[in-house]
Amino acid sequence: MIDIERAFHRLASSAFRWKFRLHGRELAYLETWGMDRVMEQGGKFIDERLAPAEPRNDGRQTPWGNHPIFVAQHATATCCRGCLEKVHEIPKGHELTEDEKVYVLQAIRQWLESQKREGRRRKRFMAAIHISRPTIVQAAGNKPKVIEEFIGRVNSQTDDVSVARMKSPGGWVEPGQMPEFDEYTIVLRGTLRVTTRDGVIDVHAGQAVIATGGEWVQYSTPGPDGAEYIAVCVPAFSPGSVHRDS
Repeated sequence: MIDIERAFHRLASSAFRWKFRLHGRELAYLETWGMDRVMEQGGKFIDERLAPAEPRNDGRQTPWGNHPIFVAQHATATCCRGCLEKVHEIPKGHELTEDEKVYVLQAIRQWLESQKREGRRRKRFMAAIHISRPTIVQAAGNKPKVIEEFIGRVNSQTDDVSVARMKSPGGWVEPGQMPEFDEYTIVLRGTLRVTTRDGVIDVHAGQAVIATGGEWVQYSTPGPDGAEYIAVCVPAFSPGSVHRDS
C-alpha cells in the first residue's frame, strides 16, 4: 500500500480516471445527505463489494453511477481489486485489513471533497444561473403534498439557501420538527397553520411567517382547499437537518 498522495499523483496522469466528475444527481445526493452519511454508506459498499479476498464479480462489481461513492471509486481506482493492486499496490487474494479499508475510504473522501469544492467554484464563476424547472422532493405528512424545489441542495446544488413552492391538500399535517435552518414562508393561496410551543398562527394568503431554527414547529393546512406557499430555508433544507419527530 503506497502513500495516498503518491496514489493521487498516479491518478492525475491517467486520462481514464481524470474524466470522472461528480455532477448532476450524484453531486445533489452528496449535497443533500452530507459527507458523513455518504461515507457511512461507502463503508458498507467497501465491506460488501471490495474487502473480501475474492469479491463477487470482481472487476464489474462497482456501478458507473447512481451514487457518489461509485463515481469516486472509479475516479480513485478503488472500484475493484485489480485496480486497487495496480494503482495502490494493495495485493489481491486477501481480505482487506482495517488499515487498508481506512485508506480506501480516505481516498474516496478526499476525491469527493475536491469535487464538492470544484462544484462550488463553477457556480461562483457564473454571473447568473437559469433554473428552468424544479425538482419534486419527497414530502412528509399524512396526505400527499407537492414540494417543487427551485433552488437548494437537490435542484441547484446550493447550500446557503433553498426556495420551494409547496402545494398541500386540505387536512394535511406533517410531523413536528426542530430544524437547524430558519424558514421564511409566504402564503399564496389558502391558509397555512403554524404550530409552535408558544401557540398557533393561521397564515392566510398574502401573509408571511418566520420560523426560527432550533425551535419546535409543525405545519398543517386545515382548510378544505389546502394551501399553496413559497418556503425559503436558510441555510438550505436537507433531510438531515430538519429533525422531524419520530
